Amino acid sequence: MSNLLPQSFEEVLNQYEKMIHYHICRLRISDPEQEFFQEGAIALWEAYESFDPAKGAFAQFANYKIRNRFIDLIRKNSNAAEKQKEYVERHSTIEFNSTYDQPEDYLLWRQLRDSLTPNQWKYLQLHIIEDLPLAVIAKIEGTTIDAVKSWGKQAKKKARRLKIL
Repeated sequence: MSNLLPQSFEEVLNQYEKMIHYHICRLRISDPEQEFFQEGAIALWEAYESFDPAKGAFAQFANYKIRNRFIDLIRKNSNAAEKQKEYVERHSTIEFNSTYDQPEDYLLWRQLRDSLTPNQWKYLQLHIIEDLPLAVIAKIEGTTIDAVKSWGKQAKKKARRLKIL
């Protein structure tokens, strides 16, 4: 359906920009990267394109579209955060001294583990063997990515000394 409003979208956006900001404030959304403002502008565009004057006033329709878009985005972000939290919790209970998931050469890995610090062993177990990203390891361990990288450097250095890697 073509737009039936007499104004261009730029004029409508200027006119309804405060409505977008109102909903951001009303829903207590922190929007430092302007992600929600962009979503609000997209929702306004969709309202602008699909508006039917026979069904009511444009302001009410735009208000509805913007608010519901924000609520959908909040739900989506909340679900993603919950899934990430579950993943971290599930993987933070890994037993690091288990031999079940270790490669076949148990004696070699045992020698390496005995020469590493607990954090260096965590790096080796989680990053090298289980292939977890450094950011996830840092989150599990409650430290920075640079600290995890440092564990890896030291672990590799000791493994080279032992002629393992």
